[in-house]
Order: sequence, then C-alpha cells, then structure tokens
Amino acid sequence: MIDVIALQPLFERLKLFLGRPAVSWLVLGGSVLATLLVSLDVAERNRESIRLQLQQEAEHQSRNLRGKLHGYTYILIGGKALFDASDSVTATDWQQYSQSLEMDHTLPGLQAFGFSRYLGAADLSQVTQAARLGDAFRIWPQGQRERYAVVQMVEPPSAENRLLIGFDGYSDPACRTAMDHARDSGEPAMSAMVPLKLRQGGTPGIMIFVPVYRHKLPLHTIEQRRAALYGFVFGAFRARDMLQHIYDADDAKVDVQLLDAAGQGALLFSSLGKHSREGATTSLSGLSDRGKASDAADQPQITQAARPHITTVEFGGRRWEARFFSRPTLGGNHPGSLSPLQVLLIGLTGNLLLFAVLHEQIRHRREQSYVAQALRASRDRFSALVDNVPGTVFRCEPGSPWKILFMGGETEVSTGHPIGRFISGDMYYSTQIHPDDLPGIEALAYQAIRQHTGWVIEYRVRHCSGQWRWAKLHARAVYDTNGQPLFADGVIFDITAAKQAEQDLHALTDHLPVAVYRYRLEADGRPRVLYVSSAIRDLFGVSAETAMQDAGKLLQRIHPEDLPGFIAADRVASDALAEFSHEMRIVRDDGQVRWLYLNSVPQQMADGSYAYNGFIEDVTARRQAQQQLQHSEANLRRLIDTATEGIWSIDANLCTRFVNQSLLDMLGYQAEEMLGRRIDEFLFPEDVADHQQQMALRKAGQSTRYERRARCKDGSERWFLVSARSIEDEQGRFDGSFAMVSDITAINQARQALAERESLLQQIFDTSSVGIFLVDGSGVITHANRRMAEMFHCSIEQMVGSEYVSHVHPRERHVSRQRMLALLKSEIGAVDLERLYWRADGSSFWGNLTGRRFVDPHGAEMGLLGVIADITDRHVFEEELRVAATTFQIQEGIIVTDPAGVILRVNPAFSDTTGYSAAEAVGKTPAILRSSRHDALFFREMWASLLQAGKWQGELWNRRKSGEEYPQWLAITGVRDENQRVTHYVGAFHDITERKAAEEEIRNLAFYDPLTQLPNRRLLMDRLQQGLASSARNGLYGALIFIDLDNFKTLNDTLGHDLGDQLLLAVARRLQGSVREGDTVARLGGDEFIVMLPALHASATQAATQVELIGEKIISELNPAYQLGKHEVRSTPSLGITLFHAHETSVEELLKRADMAMYQAKAAGRNTLRFFDPQMQQRINARVELESELYQAIERHEFELYYQPQVDRSGCCVGVEALIRWPSPRRGMVSPAEFIPLAEETGQILSIGHWVLLQACEQLARWQHDPLTAGLTIAVNVSPKQFRLPVFVEELRQMLQHTAANPARLKLELTEGMLLSDIDDAITKMNAVQALGVQFSLDDFGTGYSSLSYLKQLPLNQMKIDQSFVRDILTNFNDTAICRAVIALGKSLGLRVIAEGVETEAQWTLLQAEGCDEAQGYLFARPQPIPQLETWLRSRPAGPTA
Repeated sequence: MIDVIALQPLFERLKLFLGRPAVSWLVLGGSVLATLLVSLDVAERNRESIRLQLQQEAEHQSRNLRGKLHGYTYILIGGKALFDASDSVTATDWQQYSQSLEMDHTLPGLQAFGFSRYLGAADLSQVTQAARLGDAFRIWPQGQRERYAVVQMVEPPSAENRLLIGFDGYSDPACRTAMDHARDSGEPAMSAMVPLKLRQGGTPGIMIFVPVYRHKLPLHTIEQRRAALYGFVFGAFRARDMLQHIYDADDAKVDVQLLDAAGQGALLFSSLGKHSREGATTSLSGLSDRGKASDAADQPQITQAARPHITTVEFGGRRWEARFFSRPTLGGNHPGSLSPLQVLLIGLTGNLLLFAVLHEQIRHRREQSYVAQALRASRDRFSALVDNVPGTVFRCEPGSPWKILFMGGETEVSTGHPIGRFISGDMYYSTQIHPDDLPGIEALAYQAIRQHTGWVIEYRVRHCSGQWRWAKLHARAVYDTNGQPLFADGVIFDITAAKQAEQDLHALTDHLPVAVYRYRLEADGRPRVLYVSSAIRDLFGVSAETAMQDAGKLLQRIHPEDLPGFIAADRVASDALAEFSHEMRIVRDDGQVRWLYLNSVPQQMADGSYAYNGFIEDVTARRQAQQQLQHSEANLRRLIDTATEGIWSIDANLCTRFVNQSLLDMLGYQAEEMLGRRIDEFLFPEDVADHQQQMALRKAGQSTRYERRARCKDGSERWFLVSARSIEDEQGRFDGSFAMVSDITAINQARQALAERESLLQQIFDTSSVGIFLVDGSGVITHANRRMAEMFHCSIEQMVGSEYVSHVHPRERHVSRQRMLALLKSEIGAVDLERLYWRADGSSFWGNLTGRRFVDPHGAEMGLLGVIADITDRHVFEEELRVAATTFQIQEGIIVTDPAGVILRVNPAFSDTTGYSAAEAVGKTPAILRSSRHDALFFREMWASLLQAGKWQGELWNRRKSGEEYPQWLAITGVRDENQRVTHYVGAFHDITERKAAEEEIRNLAFYDPLTQLPNRRLLMDRLQQGLASSARNGLYGALIFIDLDNFKTLNDTLGHDLGDQLLLAVARRLQGSVREGDTVARLGGDEFIVMLPALHASATQAATQVELIGEKIISELNPAYQLGKHEVRSTPSLGITLFHAHETSVEELLKRADMAMYQAKAAGRNTLRFFDPQMQQRINARVELESELYQAIERHEFELYYQPQVDRSGCCVGVEALIRWPSPRRGMVSPAEFIPLAEETGQILSIGHWVLLQACEQLARWQHDPLTAGLTIAVNVSPKQFRLPVFVEELRQMLQHTAANPARLKLELTEGMLLSDIDDAITKMNAVQALGVQFSLDDFGTGYSSLSYLKQLPLNQMKIDQSFVRDILTNFNDTAICRAVIALGKSLGLRVIAEGVETEAQWTLLQAEGCDEAQGYLFARPQPIPQLETWLRSRPAGPTA
C-alpha cells in the first residue's frame, strides 16, 4: 500500500508546479498539433460527402424539372379540354377561360396562349371568310404551302400578341417539327429556340403545342390522328423567364446548365454565378434567335475541379442535357458534420479555455485573503448601523418563551432594563408585555410564520419605573431549506407619544355634532379607517372601534342605489388627490334611511402615502325639505303644462325664460329650442316694431290685449290673441312680462276666406256671361250686373229701380207677373223657362230665365234671384235643325239626286267618305264614284230593282276622289209625291272597308300562322285530309316531313325573341323554296314545321327515295348561316318522315308518327333525318305503360332512398349522396336512368323531388342527435323543373322548419345546364337558399357547355367531377387533363372538389395527387339503405362531428 502521508509533499510540489504559467503554454501547443491532424481527415470525408450529395441533388432537380415542364402543359391541355367539351369555342370563350387561369401567376414567362387552326390549301378562303375580319385578317408569311397552322385566337390581347393573328406557324421549321411530333403522338410537343417577335426577331422563346382533334373520330393510328387533326393549342414562353421559374436558383443547393442536345449543344439556361463552387464562371450566356450561344466567349468556363454531374431530360420530343455544379452550401446542412476549419477552430477554442481555467485557479487563490478582510469590515459596519436605528433591532428564536438572540438600539430606553439581561436569559422580554396584549402578539406571530408573511402589531410594555408605554413591532421569520423557521428578525418602535395625541383628539371630536374621520386605502385597495369620532354611532349605528376594525361595516350600510356613485366619486377624488364631497343615503339596522354629507381633503403622510381627513354630517332634514319643494314645483308645472292656453314669460331683455307645453305644441318647438332666445326671433320682421310699442306699454305698467302672429319652427305662421302684463322685482322695477296666448289662426283663416269669397262672388257677378238680378217683394229690381244692362241696352243705374215685368215683351207681361207673384208667395219653388224680352229701343230677344226665392244667411226672405241667358242664336239654330232633320235623318253618308240621277245635295259624311266636297258633287251624277269592279249588267239589275220596288240595297265597290276603290253598303230609296211619281232618290251608305279587313283577318287567323303566314295546324289538317282522299283516288303515296330546329330555345333565350322570330321567318322562306309548287309548308308552332308532299309515286320504295332527296335538300338549304341584323346565326334541323297512302292511317296518327321519327333524328345526333320505325311505336307503348306505373308508385310510396358515402383524403366519411331507388312489385328494381327522364318529361319529377328532399331533411334531423352521424352532410340532386318552381325556396324553408334539420348539413346538387337556362333567376334563387344555410354543389361539371363567365357568378360550395372523366383517368390522357383542369379551376374559385365513380385505389391516388378533396364510388361503398350504411360507418375512421 502506498503511503499517502509520505506522498503529501509530492502533491504539494505538483500543485505548485501546475500553478505556474509555463505549464499552460505546453498544454496549448500539444492540443493544437492534434487538432490539425483531425481537420485533415475531416476535409477528405467532406469531399466524398459533397460528391454523393451533388449526385442526389442533381437527380432531384432533374425530376423537379420534368414535373414543372409537365405543369406548364397541364394548362394547355385544359385549353384542349375546352375544345373537347364544346361544339365550338369562340374568342370570348377563349378569353374568359384564359382570364380565369390567372396565368401571370401560374405560368411565369408566358408570352402568348392561343389556338392555331390546322388547314389545307383548299380551306384558306373559308377560314378567312369565317373570321369576318375583312382585309385586316390575312395569313402570313405569304406563299403557297401544302399545309397551314394559322393563329386564330391569342391571349392576352397585347399589341405584340395581336401581331400573331394570321401567322402560319407551319412556315417556321422549328415550330413545324414540334407540331408534327404533337400531331402524330397525340401528346404535347416542344420546339427548339425560336424568336417570339417573329416579324423582327427578338426575345428567344420556346413553343409548346398540344394537338386538338375533331370530335368522335378514331385516333388509334398515326394516319387516323393526322386525318382527325383540327388544330393546336399553343403556349409561347420567354425562355429565360420560364426556365428561371422552373429552376428556382435561390432554393436550390446546386447550379445548373441546360443545353439542347438536339441543337448542337446550344446553351438554353445557366444559373452559374455567385453560388458556383471551385472556380465556375458567373456569366449567363446570350442566346441568338435560334437559342445557340452567341459566341464562344460567352460560354461558361468550368474548371476541371468542378466535375459536374450530367443527366439527360427528355420532354415533348426534345432532349436536354443538364449539367449540375455544387454550391458552397452543399454538404453543410447535415447535423453533426464538421468542416476541417470548424474542427480546427473548436480545438483551438478548447485549448484556450483550458489555459484560461489554469490562470483563473491561480487568481482565485490570491483573492481568498481579500474576501476575509472584506467580511470583517462588513460586520463592523452592520454593528454601527444597528446602533443608530431609531428603534430596537432584535433577533429571537421561537419557543416558549421566545429567546432573544440579539437586541440593540433603544431597548434600555423603552424598558429601562439593560440589553444583556434579555440576551443572557436572565430576563424574558415577554414578561414585560401587558398581560392583555401578550396572547394576541403570540397568536399573530405563529399565524404569520405558518403563512410565511411578516406581522405588525401594537402593544403595551412595562417600564422599570412601573409606567406602561406603547410599542409597535414589525417582524418577519427566517427559514431553513426545508421551510422550517430558524429565527425572527424585527424592529420595535416606541409610539407612546402618538397614542397620547390620539387620546387628546378623541376628547376634542367626541363632542362635535358631526363625525370626524381619517382613512386611507391600503395596498390591496381595501379602505382602512385610521380614526373616527364617537358620533359615527349616531349616524351609522356602528361604534367607532368597529368602524376602525372593519371599514366594510360602514360600506354595507350605504343604500344599494347610491353605492356605485359613491365608489366612482371616491375613485375620481383619489386619482386626482382632490377634495372629496358627496351626498348619499344609508340604511341603518332599524331600517331607517338617512341622508349624509361627506367631505374630506387629502394629506400626505410621513411614508409618502396619502390619508384623507374629513367629516360626515346628517342632512336628512334638508333633503326632505328639498323634496317637498320639488314636489310642489312639479304640481305647479303639471298645472301649467296641462293648460289649454299658451303661457310665455320673458325677462327684461326680451329673452324667453319660461314656456308651457301648450305653447310648444302650437309653435312646434322643444323647450330647449326656445329658452334663452329673444322673442324677436319668433316674430316676422314686419311685426317687430309693433311689438316694441306693446312692450313699451307694459314697461309703463299697462296690461295689453292684442292679436299677433308668430313664426312656427316649420316656417309657417300662426295667429294668437295675447293678454300680457308686466312683472316687477322686489324694488318695483320692470323685470319682464307674462302673457296668456290663445291660438286664433283658424278664426283669422275663416275671416280671410270669407273676404276672398265675397270678392270672388262680386267678380263672378260682374263678369258673368248671363244677366243676374235681384227683385224685392214688390217686383222692383234692386241689383243687376253689367251683362244684364248690356242685354237690355241700358245702364245699370237705369235697370236698378225699374220693374222686372217692364222688360218683358208686352204679349207675355201678364203671364210673367203671375209667375213672379206665385214665386214670391212660395206657391212654386222655382222657374226655368224661355221668355221673349223687350229692349228699351223696341227690339226683342229670346232669353232663358231661371229664378228662385232668395234668403239671407239667417233665413229671412230677401226677394227673388233671377238669371237670364240670351238664347236668340239657339232659337235660330234649332229652327234650321228642324228643317235639315227631315232630309238628313241618318248619320251615314247621304246623297240626294233628282229622278235623272243628278246630285242635288250631299251631307258631310259623304264628303268625308268619298273625298268630294258638296260643291264638287252637286250637279254631277253618281258615275263619278263608279269603280272598275262591276260590269254594266250589275247596274242594269240595280236600276231594275229601283224602278220596280222603289228601293235597292247591297254591297258595292266605289272609288274615292283619290282613286282608291273601297267597299260600301248602299241603300237607295225613291221619294214620291202625292201622285206617286219619283221626285228624288235618296241614297245612304257607309264604308265597310274595316269590316272586310276584319273578315279577312279572321280568315287568316283561322287558317294561317300570324308570324310566317304559312298554313297553320287547322289548314294543314284540312289539306292532309284532302291529300288522303286524293291518294285514295289516284293510288299514289304521299309523305309528311316533321321539322324541328335544333337548339332553337338556346338561341331564343340568348339573343332574344325578336331575333328568334326573324330566324323562323327566314326558315319559312327557305322551306318554301325547297319544295314543289303543290306541296304544303305549314308551321305547327314554336320551331316546328310540317311539309306535306302529295302524289309522289305508286311505289312506296320510290316514294321514300323521293322524299329522302327532298329531306336532304331541306337540310342543305337550312344549314347555311342566317344573317339576323348584326348577328350571324347557324341553325340545323332534325327531320322525321312518314309515308301515307289512301286512308290506311288517320291524320292524327300520321302526325304522331312523323313526330316520333323526328325525335329519333334528334337522338341520332341532330341535323339529320329519320323515317318512322314501327319498333319506335312499341317503345312508346312501353313508355306509356311505365308512365302509368310511375304514377301508381308515387301514390303507393314505393320509392326508397339509398345513400352512397363520400370520403375525404384521410378516408373519413364526411357525407352521403341520397339516391332514389324504385323496387317495383311488377318490374323488380327499376333503374333511375329508366324512370327519372320519364318523370322529368311528364312533370312527375316535382312530386318525386319533393318527397326526396323531405326524406333527406327528416334523416338529417334523426342523425343530428347521434355522435356517429351528427357531422355528416346529405347531398340531394334537384331537378331543373323543381328548382325553377317559384315556391321552391319557400317549400325548402318549410321543410327545414318542420323537420328541425340543420340546413348547414344539407347540400343541393345542380347541373350547369339547368343554371345557364336563366342565369339571373338561378343566382337570385341560389342566394335565397344559401341564406337559409344550405350548400350547393355543381354536378357533372364539364359534361355540358361549361361557361366560365357564369361559373364565377354562382354562389357554389363544391364542384363534382363526372364519372365519365374518372372512369378512364389512368389510360386516357384527355380525361386526366380534364380532371386536372377541373380541380385547378375549383381551387382557384375557392371551391371544394369531389370526384364520383372512383372504383380503384389507383384512380383515387391519382386524384389525391392532383388535389381532389373528396370522392365517392364503389371503391369505398355502394349505395345502400340506412341500416347497412350505419353498420358501414361504425367500421370506418371517425368522421367530422357537429
């Protein structure tokens, strides 16, 4: 065993040696050498790691390059899908599709996105004409070529891109090579470098072409694809921008060079620059117009040490060589790996740290001696501090009793005993504490020690002289690491003088009638009463001691309604350190409520805090007096406000100081709008001076009463009767006035109306066109107007005072006097008669007299009132009428001739009808009216009737003076004298042109179409009956062609009914020009026409051949475009043909057969013809039978709902689609594809759709209470007819309300076709449904005419990819592109996308990779009833919850 004691000296020497600085330098040198060796090994390892990482990053960037190139082609493939989904794509469609893609963000570097039409030389003229661009459209460059690829549409429409319109891409070798590759392969193809500004050369670019083939043509071989080629969707990309986007140099870990391997190694792109490693140059080569390096100097100079990794990228028929170079950052991202430099730096850092530790140890030993000296100096300073504290500092140990460990300061002063006695234990400090205070001190101390808090307490201590002194103790315990108390430190202060001052204050304040107090807010926000006088008991019923112990006792007595106001006022005063003044109520324990007034001011304490000194006074009596006064004032106010008269009081300055409510109501003001304003402001300017005079009288002490108008708030005026008197102050001086105001506006208005009426009556009296007069009881005229004097040719003065009967013609005076007396005696009520009057000059005139007795407003008899109208002219006119009445007793045209036929007289109606005036006709014979419609025989028969019977009547065509011939009804009667000789002929006639036109119009309406003027159904049926009869006679076959225009409703809805009517007229004209002269072209209505071809051939085969040729001719005639105003429209027909022979088939059956054949032509693709097939009749019969059973199924509730789950990307079921099933008792399970179209046609879909919606809502209501299904949505397909119902929204609202289903879980699936039929109504209705909380999904998107402009307007939540695109998504490139485009479009519009018909994992994987959100199909589950569905749900991962 080694002797440790013996080695002790060695250890000491070693410690001394290690403490020397030279040793640390030796250690530092050795460690530096070791660090250098390790860093060399790390450098070699890093080089190998960088090579492997370069290879991995190069392969990753190659895959990324291929993927992004494919991403560029997807948008072009979406453009191809637009052609695949539509019969024709217009420039507007192309523009809307392009704008929806936001290609500036999705395709950086895109210069142009367009379509080139692939044409042969023979097609050029047709394309130029179809472009309708006139001379502005031409194909360039010029020259004859076998094939062309002409740019027809391009976006965006910049000036540079518009230059591409008409460019033949096939003329460029690079483009032609790419187009041929795309055409033959059916895949996208990329060109070599081409200049994008083809006319001047310019920016190098890359063209990508996607072939577009004609519909419904085979594409299996190269020859078939060449024959079916329609054109190319192309994208022109700026090479630099495109490749910089594809290769993100900032995020990559390597640099790359791209060279065209097929183009003699031309450099396409280089990212070599500041990131390059080991000497790679920083230049990016310039490109010529074909993408080659401009010269060798621009090629990047790569050192041999760079050693790039080279790969090949093939895409679109091009092969690129990619060279990858490492960047400085490569290899530095692996956790735990260190570079040689890092190893070297770490080693050196460690050596320096070791060196520093050795030196620190030496320094530490030297400082220990200094620390000991500092501790001794600190102890001396502490002792001096304790001795100078103004109190007794102590440390004690808890126990029974507590043991004093240390005590200093003024202990001897407060107790009179030496400190040593307490420290030695000879005397315990607790024995000097008052016996009543000691228990409280100990309890408080132990409680504070348990709670780890300090404690403060006041107590009494006995002096050695026997006197009790007051002390205040502040203490806190000190604890060990286990939380156990070791000892307590504290300070004791002598507060005897303060306690004496407090007793003196009590003696002073206890005799005051108010409570004096001091309080402060503690740190925790609680109020603490420092002092309060004994009067607090009289106010609050609480003693002063209780109040000082618990201030909450006082707060509890504050009235609940006044407490918030008190707290708020106190907070404001405390925050501002301002005087506090407040009144409030308290509720004493005996229930008595008292009003108190509080006042206090802040005072800063010795510790810098603030206390409040104040007093509390009982003001209950004053408050009660104020309330009584307020009550009295309120009663007086109510009395004034309910007065019907207005009260207005103003002060000496004429300013309003009081108004009552009645006055406010009269003037329309609020009280605050009148008080304080001068009374002049409520008067009209012209009344101010008079009002000042009234005020002067009032100031003199007079009371006044006058009428005055005032201006109301709305600007109107009101009149008032004012009774006013002055108001004087205590010294008898004028202090304002007081007025009672009555509204007399209505009285003044009545006065004014009466005056106006009197003035009006006087004017009427003076300006009347009839004579008006008054006579008194003796028959003397007392009043007469001007017209009365004028009629009698005398003055008014001569008329007044004369007897009325003196102005009556002498032969009638006696009768007139008798009637006047009878009227005065009330024997008759009034007179209205014609009288002959006598003028002063002896002339006479006829007058119409009306008279009655006249009474004043009080009913007193005033005499007679008479009115005379001069009717002399009327008498003369009536006489003339009596003479003319015997001749012109009818209102028709009248002509009077002598027996020889010479016209003697005509009436105005004659002139109006014929145009001949009376002067032109009289003296002539009726021959001037003769037309060319009647021969001589007609007139001989007319005269024979006249001579024999003396009269003739009938329809006759005559000629007006203008030469127009017209029909008339003429009746001629001979006038005979007493000898029965004819003296005159009187003819009466009337124009029957309108009646004849109406008869013709009725005939046309009955047998002809009012728009096209073709025979209508009624006339067609008549001619068809004749055709059948004719066929029975001659044995020849005839034919019936039923014609319906394809897509006419779409044209009618989009361009308007006016253009629709123009198209129907144009079709009618072309049809009439396509048939024989004896054939019938008729219009049944709408866009349906019938052509009847009689007498074709005796052989049915030959007849069918003839009618087929005619049908083909009709199709060729109707196919060319129609120019309708500014629109060029194309409309194709579908023809149904049936033959007829004799009476083998009824007319109705023939029409029915032709109609069925026409629908067969529609089903065959439209724009063709079909003959009636007897098997078609069998299908119709089966359809009728199915329709009948469908009605019964609705009535018997035979339908069931199956549900197919919809899952999200995680496989969770998020909803189901409700699918109707019909388990027919007779047919078994009937497919929806069989009965739903029939229900749509017959209208039964409305009942079915209502039932499905109701069942879905009820199912939702049941599910929402089950955690398994509460989060599921139910999608319901809505029929177009059901959605178009005006009451659809209201019915849906009632269903949701009735079933209490959550509308957010209901999703309605609509097809795009039903929405586009009336887009405005659809948007309005969808918004209304969404307001209920229901969602929308666009079903079968892409199968119809997908209008992007309308799609963005629809309030959709989801788009559904049709199963026809999903079925071949793995094998058909077009279906893949369409699905990808639909998903991208849905994402850009913020819609979720769901695919239907998913049957394999591979399909779902591909759809998820493209971003599809949800799916449904047989891969997940078949449609199933509720029990099986709920079993399936329990086996799946948990879906969403409510």
